[in-house]
Amino acid sequence: MSDFSIAEIQTKLDRLCHLDRQFAVFGSATHQYHLQPCLSESELLEFEQNYEVKLPPDYRQFLKCIGNGGAGPHYLFLSLEGNRDVSIPFVGKETLVRQQIKADWKADREILLQFHAQALLPYLRDKDIDRISTRALFKLADRLNLLKKQARGEFYTCYPDLLENNDIESYSDIELWDVSVTGFVPLFECGCDHRDILIVNGKEYGTVMKFSDSDRWLANLNQTFSEYYQAWLDEHLRDFDRCQELMNTQKSVREIELAMYRERMLARQLGERQFPGSSAIDLIVSSIDIPKPVELFGYPGQMTIRAEQTQWVEEQLQAWRKSR
Repeated sequence: MSDFSIAEIQTKLDRLCHLDRQFAVFGSATHQYHLQPCLSESELLEFEQNYEVKLPPDYRQFLKCIGNGGAGPHYLFLSLEGNRDVSIPFVGKETLVRQQIKADWKADREILLQFHAQALLPYLRDKDIDRISTRALFKLADRLNLLKKQARGEFYTCYPDLLENNDIESYSDIELWDVSVTGFVPLFECGCDHRDILIVNGKEYGTVMKFSDSDRWLANLNQTFSEYYQAWLDEHLRDFDRCQELMNTQKSVREIELAMYRERMLARQLGERQFPGSSAIDLIVSSIDIPKPVELFGYPGQMTIRAEQTQWVEEQLQAWRKSR
């Protein structure tokens, strides 16, 4: 991106680390804003030569000047690592979706013929049912209303219409069980086998995508590495700034929470937010920099919700206001 600046990212990261002293930001308790040592130019060149790729400039500069993993969106910014698939170009999301649809056609064709061959045969005009194209077969089945019938739990959908209308974007999260996603490096650990990845070889080069190893779905975020990383920084810094602005009023903890919740929902509806925000309770605690009592909040990672938590934070907020 044209306004990408290593110095600006480092400044924002340092500020977020300073503000988030009690790890209010999602995932920050895992990385605690630590960064792995930077990679040298020779190490980066060695990776690029080994896998015959050229790393996106903004990502490459981050690894060289700020750190090779650590603090970042979600649970962890992953260190640079390669595997055999990095050298195989990414064919593009649209191509992968089309390949998966064709694989689905093949499987559904077998089910269609297994349960509805007798209904189809009279309309084939003596054609060999094994030689008719899958598209033609599905069109015929659609005209006969067979695609809307259930057979042993299978529910048919009209894939030919999907391809003819080129309606690929609406299927951006399609499951990719029969095709291989290649040409990427893992970027951010999201948990439950979900990761953000960066395309470093092939179509859509330099783009961050969401990919699940377990559920096998892929979604394009349409952002570069630096755009995505800075969005993470900017959104959470705005949260802290807004929370501290409200802390300097006479609003209660509940009123602060409600105000911030409404503002976030509006921002999300306008497409101005993509990361989950921290609760006002967590932001206030981090801003004051006071540890939460274990007997009231539980240990880190526990989801303990008690009415007394809000009252405790309210007391800390009032004490903070008096001290100022």
